[in-house]
Amino acid sequence: MAPVINGRQYSDELQASGKFGPLSLTLGGYADLQRLVGPQERSYIVQFGRVQRASLVLPRTTSTAVYGNGELDLGSLIPGFKLNGGIRYTKDTNRAQAVTYQYVADPTVSNNDPNRPIGICANYGGAQCASLQQNSSVVTYEAGASYDLGRVFLYGAFRRGYRPGGINVTVDPSKLIYLPENNYEFEIGAKAQFRVGDMPVRFNIAAYHDAYKSIQKATSYQFNGATTTNIQNIANGRIKGIEYELTIEPVAALTVGISGAYTDAKYDIGTQDLFGPTGACNTASFTPLGFCTLNRLMSTPENTISVNVTYVLPVSETLGKITLGGDYYHQSSSSLGPASYQVPSAVEAPYGLLNLNMSWEGIAGSPLDLRVFVTNVANKIYRISTSAQDYRGGYGIAASVYGEPRMVGVSLRYRFGADAR
Repeated sequence: MAPVINGRQYSDELQASGKFGPLSLTLGGYADLQRLVGPQERSYIVQFGRVQRASLVLPRTTSTAVYGNGELDLGSLIPGFKLNGGIRYTKDTNRAQAVTYQYVADPTVSNNDPNRPIGICANYGGAQCASLQQNSSVVTYEAGASYDLGRVFLYGAFRRGYRPGGINVTVDPSKLIYLPENNYEFEIGAKAQFRVGDMPVRFNIAAYHDAYKSIQKATSYQFNGATTTNIQNIANGRIKGIEYELTIEPVAALTVGISGAYTDAKYDIGTQDLFGPTGACNTASFTPLGFCTLNRLMSTPENTISVNVTYVLPVSETLGKITLGGDYYHQSSSSLGPASYQVPSAVEAPYGLLNLNMSWEGIAGSPLDLRVFVTNVANKIYRISTSAQDYRGGYGIAASVYGEPRMVGVSLRYRFGADAR
C-alpha cells in the first residue's frame, strides 16, 4: 500500500502602494496555512512483505507577516541618487502530532492487527503520540542606495534573510526541534555602457558576501545504540564572490559576450570532534556521526565562465536574416552531494560544453523561419547529480544522473497574420 497524503493550503495577501512626492511606498500583509486532512500514512518500512515500523507525522504550519518597502528619490539634491529599503516581520508556527509504531519483528508472525492505527496519531503498543510545536519570529530587512550617472549605474545593499525552523519526527527528545537559519548579505555593484573608439561596450560587475548562521542540514547521530538522521543546525558558513558580464560589438553584426563568476564558499569548521572514532570527517569510520564541516557546499563551483558569439551574415534582405551563433560554458569542479569529504566520488571534475546554432528568419522573403542547433558538440560526459554511497560504511553503490549527450535538432516555423510580415 502506497502512502496517502492529503494536504490543503490557504494563503492570502493584502497590499497597498502609493507615491508621495519623491517617496514610493508599499505596505502589506501575508498569511499562509498548510495542514494535512483526512487519513494519513506518512511512511513505513516493509520487510518480508509486512509492516515492521510505521512513522506518522501530522503537521500544521502557519506563517503570517507584515511588511513595508519604499524608495526615496533624492534627485532634487543629488541628481540620479536614490535610497531604498524594506522591513518585514514574520511569525512562523509549526505544530505536529508524531508517533512511530513498532510491530513484531518476527516475519513468521502475522501483523494483520485489526486494531493497528492507520492514518491517526494514537497511543498504541507502547508508542506515544506526541504533540510538538516550534515557533519562529524574526525581523528581516534590506537597506540600499543607487546612483545613476548616466552611462554608469552604481548600487549597494545590505540584507537579512531567514529560513524558519521546524520539527523532526524522531524518538530522541533532544532532537525534536531545529532552529531558524539566518543569512546576512552585503552586495555592491556597477553597470556601465560606453564606447572604446567606435565599439559599443556594456559591462556589469557585482561583489557580495553572505554570512549564514545556524545552517540547517540533515545529520546522522546515535540514540540508544542506533544511528538515525534528521535536520539539525550544524554550523555557520559564508559565501563570497564576484560576478561579471561583458558585451562588446567589435564590428557591425558581430556580438561577443563574456560572463563568469568566482565563488568562495565554506562552512565554519566549529569545535566538534571531526576526526575521532565516529567523527563526522573520519573517512575510516563505519559510522561517522554529525556533519563534516570540511564538506564543500553543493553545486557551487569556484569558477564559471561563459562565452557566446553571434554573427549576422551580410546578405541581401531579400534572402532573409541569417544568424550564426555559439556558446561555450566551463566550470571548475563541483560537489554533487552533501558529503564530498567522506565521498570524493561525489565531486564532479571540471568540464566544458560547446553549443552551436544557426537561424534563418524570413527565408527568401517568405514567412518561414529555419533553425538548426547542436548541443554538447564534443559529446562531453558529465554528471549533474549523484547519490554516491561508496564510503567505508555505505552500501557500496553510486547512482548518478548524467547531463544530456550531443543533440542535433532542426525546427521550421511558419508565421501567420501580422507576424508573417
